[in-house]
Amino acid sequence: MLASASAVSGSGLPCGRCSPTPASSGYWFHKIANVLNALPRSAQPGAKAALAEIWNTKEKEHARGAAKTFAADYASKCPKATAKVTDDLDVLLAFFL
Repeated sequence: MLASASAVSGSGLPCGRCSPTPASSGYWFHKIANVLNALPRSAQPGAKAALAEIWNTKEKEHARGAAKTFAADYASKCPKATAKVTDDLDVLLAFFL
């Protein structure tokens, strides 16, 4: 039988390990899914590669530059998808030290 911390404690609240935090890779996974869902299917492969450039980089400044490139490439076509990245950029890059 599987039990979560909330089920054991009876609080009914999810434990911190169950939902993604902004600095976790799970947060990135959900953010990327939301961005890709806001794009037309034909634009998704290129956008996914551009997003990978942001999250796979080793330096924060390079990630910021990749995010600016993503915004420049997709802002006119899909402003909602672009906003999902640019509005939360500081939170998305929080895991960089």
